[in-house]
Amino acid sequence: IPALMEIENLAVIQWAPGDGNPDAGDTCWYPFYKQIRDADKGLFLNLDRKSAIEDADKIIKTFGPEKLYLLFREMSIDEGKSLLHKAERDWRY
Repeated sequence: IPALMEIENLAVIQWAPGDGNPDAGDTCWYPFYKQIRDADKGLFLNLDRKSAIEDADKIIKTFGPEKLYLLFREMSIDEGKSLLHKAERDWRY
């Protein structure tokens, strides 16, 4: 990661844990996210597990919403509405 952070034209890192590893929402990746954020790079995460909304909430509260791009797993209409409500209520900075 340190070598990637030195690339000036690299604006965003897409974190892809790889098959068999914990989802991008897992806190085990937070040290890497911190390195990326400390280098003022954007972070793109694909949140696939059932706890995706809770994972997003924790990530946003830990690292802030700036330059943060989240892709959520397929979800029901009700889950989508819950996500939008949470974003409007809690993720405005």
